[in-house]
Amino acid sequence: MTSQEFLTRSAEETVSVGRELAAILSPPKLVLLRGNLGAGKTTLVKGIAAGFRAASEDEVNSPTFTLIHEYRGPSADLFHIDLYRVDTARELETLGLDDLTSERSVLLIEWGEKFERFRRERDVEIVLEVTGENREDQGTTGKGNPEGAATKNSGSGATIYGYRYQKRPSSKTVTKVRAVCPLGFRPGAVRNCRCTGGNKPGHQ
Repeated sequence: MTSQEFLTRSAEETVSVGRELAAILSPPKLVLLRGNLGAGKTTLVKGIAAGFRAASEDEVNSPTFTLIHEYRGPSADLFHIDLYRVDTARELETLGLDDLTSERSVLLIEWGEKFERFRRERDVEIVLEVTGENREDQGTTGKGNPEGAATKNSGSGATIYGYRYQKRPSSKTVTKVRAVCPLGFRPGAVRNCRCTGGNKPGHQ
């Protein structure tokens, strides 16, 4: 299993991480996107969609109110799904997510961990967590425990940790992004990337 650690200092670098993740998210895939409100999930999707040539960064926005946004590319159909406002299995069923699944589909689901079926069926899990300090732009200091969370999600296809991103990040804002991908991840793909692992037998 390949483990990568990224240090990013802007939304643009988060988008770059998303572009690289697109290389390992070959369809069909069900991807859980986990993180608090404002953690950067949609920013990451901008990069994933651009990596698939399914949409430009400007075309991707949060589906909080519409629940589903669709982006079609030459090799994959991306569905960015936000289940924050969906609370019951009956409400989930009305969305018809099963109808979106095909050999070309990549489902990027926010708040999907609320439902046991997605925790069971997910191919990849991506977690964004605000950690460290961000004093000037945000006015607050947040600290996290990325190592503990990594242990909790060690069975996931991918785990990513990151800061809340600001349009003008202060010089003290640093984003730690840690990715664990069974399909492998190309070292040095993103600026400030540091490879922390390597492929092991038994993984594709």
